[in-house]
Amino acid sequence: MRPPRLPPDWTEEDLKAELRAIAAIYRRLWPGAALDLCLRRAPGWWGDPTVTLNPAGDPDETGLMARIRLPGTQPALRVETALPPPARRAAQVTTPERPLAPGPVTRGLIAVHPILPELPRHLHDTWQRRTLPLRHRTTPVAPCPNAPFPPALGSNRSPAILIGMHWLEVGGAERLAFDCIRWARTLGLRVVVVASVPAPQSLAEEIEGDPGILFLRTDRYLPRDLWPDFITALVTAENIRLLHIHHCHPLYDCLPQVKAAAPHLSVIDSTHIVEHADGGFARISGVWTWHIDHHHVISTNLAAYLQRRFPVAGRVRLGRMFDRRAMPHRLVPPNLRPESGRLRLAFVGRLSHQKRPLLLFATIRGLIRRFTRKGISVTATILGDGAYLHLIQDLIQRHALTDAIRLLPPNANVADLMEQSDILLLPSANEGLALVGIEALRHGCLPIATDVGGQSELLPPALLVPSAPLACLRQTVSRIERLWQDSAFLDSTRRALQDRWLTFTADPTAEEVLTPLYRQALEPDA
Repeated sequence: MRPPRLPPDWTEEDLKAELRAIAAIYRRLWPGAALDLCLRRAPGWWGDPTVTLNPAGDPDETGLMARIRLPGTQPALRVETALPPPARRAAQVTTPERPLAPGPVTRGLIAVHPILPELPRHLHDTWQRRTLPLRHRTTPVAPCPNAPFPPALGSNRSPAILIGMHWLEVGGAERLAFDCIRWARTLGLRVVVVASVPAPQSLAEEIEGDPGILFLRTDRYLPRDLWPDFITALVTAENIRLLHIHHCHPLYDCLPQVKAAAPHLSVIDSTHIVEHADGGFARISGVWTWHIDHHHVISTNLAAYLQRRFPVAGRVRLGRMFDRRAMPHRLVPPNLRPESGRLRLAFVGRLSHQKRPLLLFATIRGLIRRFTRKGISVTATILGDGAYLHLIQDLIQRHALTDAIRLLPPNANVADLMEQSDILLLPSANEGLALVGIEALRHGCLPIATDVGGQSELLPPALLVPSAPLACLRQTVSRIERLWQDSAFLDSTRRALQDRWLTFTADPTAEEVLTPLYRQALEPDA
């Protein structure tokens, strides 16, 4: 074993933790192989591993941090990979995404008015949405032929479920995945978790310490082309009865091989949104539909998309993302109180292009100008992080709005913020059905959202605005102004919202739809 030359910010325990993560993958993929691990230091979260069977000669020594051999009874396997920053450093990073670095043209547009870069982007999004069926495949992949492999239930371990995630960071799809892990554990299933996108995986601490949960770092130590072999081996070794895909692209690609090797395996996927650029995971789900037993969706809008585009009849299940036990029958009165003389705005979400942070800032600034002229105090709180975070910080400084706009990290308490806010701004270019809107309504905060995705399933027309940037800005400002000034309009909006709420909460929840399927995995002949 080559003695490690650890960087100053690394400890022996850091190295051992990463070795355990690597071995957890390759000991399952090639149980008896001797492992030759060649480890370098990575600048980010990406391991970029390469695997060589029966390697000849020695590896390139350049930048080598450690070379470690793990013995085995079969020919050697060399894994060359880079190690990401230690976990204690990763936890200090504010966002898992690369910060946005706009060019001089975009910076110039932002300096004139923050909304200007959104205008061509909206046109581009519209073109993408309209041409989506022409640009991306919607023909389903043919079902598997008869299984070429013998049925594989070689493990005597208790039944398990495999949950595949995009990453373990803040997000609606991720929140559902964590709920699914909790429901599976409550039923007595062991849970194996994999992720596809390298990141700090800052929410992994939520599942640490439970011996019934195994989190494998496939996101940084497993090359994409080895996913099918690895998942097939994992299903056998861990007695996995159920595979649930939560926005994990490589798992879809594994389905033909895994279903051929393990025809007993039940497959569920959950999707949230139809992306403008390529249809996103909803389109991917439809393309793989012949390999999926149940399509779980969170909105009727998404159910309609799948049923319109793909042969999914009888396999689409609507399950709303809320906890019925925590849902009030009647909504609390709106927090908005014109007599208070103060307007409190809030935004919760990832500061990414989809949420349009520049349009958000322009709207907040417009509201501050409009209401301040009338002697009304306006404050805004932006909770979240993302690629636009530094840009928004710069805009707040440049426009001298540090006293009016505050930024909170993504782990701040959302319920407390909703309790202390009058209006939640959701100027997204696209949405599935924003969970934060449900949370806002539970606490008396009125969402004003763009009429995209399934937002109209939760909100009445009075709280919806167009997605076109200028119209969104103008109508959001005027709508809030009317809610503030016109008590009859505020009251009619409250009643329409209550009617929509009763219809929405009468639908089945994700827990009510998914847990019976999980329970089937525990049956002896599953």
